[in-house]
Amino acid sequence: MGRCMKISKQHTPCSEMKIAHSRSTTRQLLTDTQLTASSVGLGWRGLQLDVCHNVGFHAEELLFEGHFVGIHLGPEPLTIRVPSGDGWCELTFSQHALWIHPRGRPFSANHNGFSSWAGAVIDDAFLDAVMGDHCSLNEAVMIQDRVLSSLLIALVSLITDHDQGIVCNSNLSASLVHSFVASLGSRHANVVHSPARRGGIAPHKITVLQNWLRENIGENLRVDDMAAQVGLSTAHFSREFRREMGVTPWGYVLALRLEIAVAGLKGGEDIYEVASRCGFSSRSHLCRALRQHLGITVRELLIQH
Repeated sequence: MGRCMKISKQHTPCSEMKIAHSRSTTRQLLTDTQLTASSVGLGWRGLQLDVCHNVGFHAEELLFEGHFVGIHLGPEPLTIRVPSGDGWCELTFSQHALWIHPRGRPFSANHNGFSSWAGAVIDDAFLDAVMGDHCSLNEAVMIQDRVLSSLLIALVSLITDHDQGIVCNSNLSASLVHSFVASLGSRHANVVHSPARRGGIAPHKITVLQNWLRENIGENLRVDDMAAQVGLSTAHFSREFRREMGVTPWGYVLALRLEIAVAGLKGGEDIYEVASRCGFSSRSHLCRALRQHLGITVRELLIQH
């Protein structure tokens, strides 16, 4: 792996890491984390991989936007402190040891000194699609899994080779990503079989989509992006979503935006901030949507509250 690294490269903060939320230390974490190479911009589906190094590291209740698999790349053992009961305990990672962390669980860890590592964030819907059903990923620390670590190291080599200007075959990348995710699911997850009406959308995929929409409600959402979350074509998704939910995808998104906006306004948030956070183009757009779809003005809403 080292032969692929650009030693003279100008390192930049790892600002592309798929972090959803951290209680207080995200900004400091991203400042202290230096990016060596990344899969961002390579068109990888369902997985983002960053190769990084730190001089000291502290994360507190950090949430990733998917399942996280980290690997220690340095030749020397790395001691990390993690929460344990009312305090912290020390764990020592040997080279190529893995940390598997399921989506939705807070991640806290710290260490002093230098570390070299790679982190893959896997979309939970992509893991489910590869495994053919909903997966419950098992958390594991200091794992020695030669198959999984070898596939992850191969993916690291692809992005470091790309950083050196070496053209990587897209079919090879897609095959390695699929193999890595399939290995993760088959070796470290439990498949939770969920019944689905023939041709419909499985209940767990509806849940995945609903959570994704809430997390991204302020973005420029598209139906094809929603369809990709459940692994269906846009046309098939639109038809099945309406059959399952009784409303079109856009109708659901609008209702969700209004639900979140109403809660924000009742909570005393500024109307301009609410409009922006919920995906409305302007204050007037939000006011118009409230009148048209809920039959109420902002003033009436606040008076009622």
